[in-house]
Amino acid sequence: MELYWTNYQYGMDLRVELAYTNLRKSISTLKLFTSLKRLRIFLRIKSSTEKATYLDFLKAIVTSKFRGTLEHLEFRIDTKTDCSQYTEGAGDDRYREIYSGLSTQNQGFFSAQIPSSDELNRFMAANSQCLPALKSARFTVDNAPLPMDNFESKTFQQYGFHYKSLMLAPKLRDLHISITKIPDDTCITNDAIKIESCPEILHAFSQITTLRLEIPSLPDSIGIQRLVERFPNLKDLEIQLNSNRLWSYEKDENLHLYDEIGNLNKLEMLALPWPRLTRGSVSPNALRELCCWWRMEGLDRLGAVTFTGIKCAAGSFQDIQLHLYFVGTGTQEGDWNLGMFGDSHDADWMDV
Repeated sequence: MELYWTNYQYGMDLRVELAYTNLRKSISTLKLFTSLKRLRIFLRIKSSTEKATYLDFLKAIVTSKFRGTLEHLEFRIDTKTDCSQYTEGAGDDRYREIYSGLSTQNQGFFSAQIPSSDELNRFMAANSQCLPALKSARFTVDNAPLPMDNFESKTFQQYGFHYKSLMLAPKLRDLHISITKIPDDTCITNDAIKIESCPEILHAFSQITTLRLEIPSLPDSIGIQRLVERFPNLKDLEIQLNSNRLWSYEKDENLHLYDEIGNLNKLEMLALPWPRLTRGSVSPNALRELCCWWRMEGLDRLGAVTFTGIKCAAGSFQDIQLHLYFVGTGTQEGDWNLGMFGDSHDADWMDV
């Protein structure tokens, strides 16, 4: 089942009352289904309403008749900034302004204010593990921190509420997170998520065995270290840069950027951005050596590694995306076979 709702369209504001009436009807529709296995929710909303709208949908899901059968949940949230002030509480003020203009019927259905951190915590605690069949989840959002970001950072405190929903699913093992842009601080609120007081999120992270990240920029070595610490049981890890960012990620990180991945001793499959140097890409032979090193570090289950990036030829990067695919079972270079595929002809791949 798919639900699609918007309160803006291509930069043109819709009537607020009509938008919220449609949202109320969409949420109420969930009551009609008794045994859903897959649910995809697409939201195009004002940034000041994102947190409240997200919680409204979660409340509908955890009180639904299908909460015991739901196996896959996807949220796709496209936000448009509607706050022009970079002052604390601007998001709260804008939300109250929107809410005050709603009809009595819609005001009775929706929250009168953006949910506080305490309210969100109480809701999650009261409904912990209420989605017992949920195995996989996907979040595609404009404004959200990465799971390896600093928990005490302003960005995570303000926008990390998406991750709290993982506490509802004790059997969740497959997580796909796509972040399209860095969070916008124009719609900050007075309340922070206080993520550091919520070890349940770290527990949820630790249960994930398949993690796929589509992100705007390559994490630094500290970010990779946090990812390894927070997701220690990964069997399948994929980190992919958004296609329009392949040109912009930092050079000279070299292979040491990925050193900490050697601590993911349950890893079987791995896909990473191709490390880049100032004068070219890291060579396939060096990548093959890295695969061998990971095996020697204890990743004895690792059998497939893919590096994706832009081809470098004659000292310049070309708009040709390549995937270097290594398959192997040992600690010697000869144990790993290299395959290449991508936007270029086979004959052009040999000069990477």
